[in-house]
Amino acid sequence: MPFVHYDMLDATEQMPCVQVTLADCQTAAATNAFNFSVYVQYDGNAVCFGVLQIDTILEVSNERDCEQFKGLDESQSVVITFHQPRGACEPCAADSYKATASNAACTPCDANERSLPGSAAKYQCLCDAGFSGAMCDACWQNTYKTHVGSASCRACPGNSSQALGMLGATALASCQCNAGYRGPDCGLCKACDANFFKPAAGPHACTQCHAHSVSPVASTVCAQCVCDLGYTNAGIAQCGACGEGTFKNNTGNQACSACPANTVTVSPEVDPNNPAAPPAIALSGCICGPGFFGLLGGPCDVCEAGFFCTCFEDDGSATACYEDHSLSVAGSSDDSDCICLPGYWQAPSMQCSTCPLNKYCAVDNDLYACPSNSTAPTRSTSEEDCTCDSGFVPE
Repeated sequence: MPFVHYDMLDATEQMPCVQVTLADCQTAAATNAFNFSVYVQYDGNAVCFGVLQIDTILEVSNERDCEQFKGLDESQSVVITFHQPRGACEPCAADSYKATASNAACTPCDANERSLPGSAAKYQCLCDAGFSGAMCDACWQNTYKTHVGSASCRACPGNSSQALGMLGATALASCQCNAGYRGPDCGLCKACDANFFKPAAGPHACTQCHAHSVSPVASTVCAQCVCDLGYTNAGIAQCGACGEGTFKNNTGNQACSACPANTVTVSPEVDPNNPAAPPAIALSGCICGPGFFGLLGGPCDVCEAGFFCTCFEDDGSATACYEDHSLSVAGSSDDSDCICLPGYWQAPSMQCSTCPLNKYCAVDNDLYACPSNSTAPTRSTSEEDCTCDSGFVPE
């Protein structure tokens, strides 16, 4: 119960009965009068400290009789009740609740909880966005919760994650595609294609590996781009083709391997008709060199006499010179190395034909006429086979 204490009251003085309001109390406090002190409590709601003039008395209602306060000495106090009009009951504010009917204050929701205005029970305090569980704990890293409610935190979509140490995420946009994966924030994250890489999380695109290098799907660093078949490391982020007579049959930055003896690789020097020949990517890319024959990748033997061996035969065989009327030395590499036998010449058909009458054919594929006024039988092999006609003698 509130009370009024009169510190210095002249009990014999007649005092008019005056009704005092809260504003009167505040005004009196500002005057700093010292006749007596007043303490007013409004049914547990508001408190006012102040002083009133000696000729003023605090009254509760018009029904109280001022006479009841006369005759008090200065050591006595008067107990009164001050009734203040309350007005209508208002709903509890957002993020608070009151579970029972009373004039008590509303109870705030716990940390990280939210409620609607006018909530009447504790269970109406629900976990805020970014928080979940019985204690409304923050969503763990790589999870999120977008709205107030009792739902659990949701995991980031596949192949996406959040920044290191992030807790209490409230949006799907906090999930970004991992390194090695591409896609927009909030969207589907797809692995970087083979021969591409992406070093950091985020929505940016994958980067293509340098020329003549390859990488696995979902690569995350440039170092995963290694030299392709037929290529070797030629410097930082550079791959060069294997050189003449070498091959490389795997991916990586290691050196190319040398071809077996008597083999070469196709190159503009070996085959002028193939200026854009690719580097050898397997042992089979090592072919027998000119004048040698054998299987792709070796071993390769010297081409035998009477045969010629180019370096483009892939069946391991050597090619015989024309019919039985030509020959070649061991190690011949072209049909031009096949020389017609004496008494034969290389006709326009490229065949070795019998040397005709009055001609002679040496071992050079050419056809020579006998001197004037001389004759020679077929298959003559030298000028000595030409004999003077009747009536003529050698000069």
